[in-house]
Amino acid sequence: MGHENRTSTKLLYALNREAICVAASAAQRSDFYLLQRLGIDENCVPLLKRIGIHELDRLRDFQASIVDIHFNSQTLTQLLGHLQRETQQEELVDRAIRLGLRQPMVRALAGISRREFDPRRAMLKMPPGEPGRIESLNERDELRVLNLWLALKKDEPELNDLERLCRVAEETALSADRIWNAVMEGI
Repeated sequence: MGHENRTSTKLLYALNREAICVAASAAQRSDFYLLQRLGIDENCVPLLKRIGIHELDRLRDFQASIVDIHFNSQTLTQLLGHLQRETQQEELVDRAIRLGLRQPMVRALAGISRREFDPRRAMLKMPPGEPGRIESLNERDELRVLNLWLALKKDEPELNDLERLCRVAEETALSADRIWNAVMEGI
């Protein structure tokens, strides 16, 4: 048996096993609505209620699929878009943390709590945050930051404040927390 065929057999086994587990669980809970949605005939329900680990292991020998899968393309597109936006938001928050944005600012811009912030910072291998006041920018840097901020706001209005803040921090090589304070004071 070739590698591709073995992989297909393993995937088929995994799919069949998962489908049987869902159906058996629904049968054991007498969830007839789910069983109907799955297309399970009522004659299968007593058999599904008796499914155990030994029967599941025997599925390895069954070489046919017990389910037909059809994707709802519209819902799948919505789901994948949502997942992509969530991932991009997480990456943006990580980027902001790396650029020096402190927890209260991340909370204000992205809704990240202290409870989420500290482990995330540790995961990013960032040193513990420095307590105390944030150093202000000198006048030259402040003007540069404000001009860049306003230019991004004008040229790319679709950017949210967190993305704009990261862009300004990357372009100026200044700490994001110092930039945020300058922007809040200057606008």
